[in-house]
Amino acid sequence: MNRLNVLYLHTHDLGRYCEPYGYAIPSPNLQKLAERGVLFRQAFNAAPTCSPSRAGLLSGQWTHCNGMFGLTGQGWTLNDYGQHLAHFMKAQGYETVMAGANHVAPRTGKDRKQTVENMGELLGYDRVLRAPADPAPADREVWTAQAAAEFLESDHEKPFFLAVGFVTPHRYNPGDRNTFSRRWPTEPPGVDDRYCLPMPHMIDNKTTRREMANFKMGVAVMDQLFGTVLEGLERSGHKDDTLVICTTDHGPGAPDMKCTLSDRGTGVMLVFAGPGEFGGGRVTDALVSHIDIYPTLCELLGAEPPDWLQGKSLMPLFQGAAESVNACVFMEHNYHGDFRPQRAVRTERYKYIRRFKTGVGVGVDGGPVDEMMRAYGWAQRPQPEEELHDFVYDPHEAANVIDDPQYAQTAAELRKRLEDWMAATDDPVRHNAVPAPPPVP
Repeated sequence: MNRLNVLYLHTHDLGRYCEPYGYAIPSPNLQKLAERGVLFRQAFNAAPTCSPSRAGLLSGQWTHCNGMFGLTGQGWTLNDYGQHLAHFMKAQGYETVMAGANHVAPRTGKDRKQTVENMGELLGYDRVLRAPADPAPADREVWTAQAAAEFLESDHEKPFFLAVGFVTPHRYNPGDRNTFSRRWPTEPPGVDDRYCLPMPHMIDNKTTRREMANFKMGVAVMDQLFGTVLEGLERSGHKDDTLVICTTDHGPGAPDMKCTLSDRGTGVMLVFAGPGEFGGGRVTDALVSHIDIYPTLCELLGAEPPDWLQGKSLMPLFQGAAESVNACVFMEHNYHGDFRPQRAVRTERYKYIRRFKTGVGVGVDGGPVDEMMRAYGWAQRPQPEEELHDFVYDPHEAANVIDDPQYAQTAAELRKRLEDWMAATDDPVRHNAVPAPPPVP
């Protein structure tokens, strides 16, 4: 079992809004994967924005410990790229290969070709599968899926660690070259916004229904891309000796989702599928974090966990030795454009959020719903220093009960848990010492 191949399949801005989590958003390939694997219904990222989320998973550390306080496009980097998961897998005798998006490597060359070649060595990949030309973003995604499938079907002298990353379903935003909207400049195929239900926390109107129609379109494309890769795995003959780890970075890029510490921003799809304990079509409600994936692979491979890891192995959950490994999980947000430092602790029932910079301000990805909400004064609404939510009575995190006397003891306990975690991890926000964005090369 310790020689399983590993396929790390990830995408962008999905959250848990897909078929295996009960939403009317068809994603049959992902559903099929879940039905043969283990689906986590309470999985969370380390941070609800692109680079910090991936950095947490791939370094096994909290954002304020690995150095990725914001986006790589804004100059942020890992403190030590030698701690990247690909370097670890290479040291265990794996062939390490990357295809598509990574979102943790900085631009290291003057052109894309040079950047791609340099990032492989930086991140620990033996090979980077790169399109022979520089196609349009939509075509590049299709090429990535096909290249990954071809690699899976090729001969392998060593076990492989293959990371395949997609941007889709990054939210619809007219004119954005990195979104799927360029593929269909008019109506999305097969999606009629008149019959779409918006995201659960949004008002139901033409604008929000259009947003959901576009999102459904993106998920459909994402699922086809996943299907291309997984069909390649099926044809390769390696399905029974490969562990698939499938996840996303954070929630959709719409108001009160991505870039927030709500479950809409921090909750992620996570499926493990493979032989033995990684099969069976099981579902677990155990609280888990992206930073638990790295130590899980360490235990699976029988390797000594690096001393920088901060998560816990999930193997007891797969093996049936435990029903949970975490009493709570933590998450944070620092930069996504502007600086809005926040920290949170999530238990099965409650979430406590602390803001270290209050006032007003929002930061998502723009678009029609963002514009609509701003017209209603969304950007001027004050943000409290503390929030407490009880998921039994408030599953959409709409009622802040931090000042309710009935919750005083719960608030005090969670406040202390968060403070203890920040102290134990030497969180610089405690000393108002979070670094400023570095210069962009």
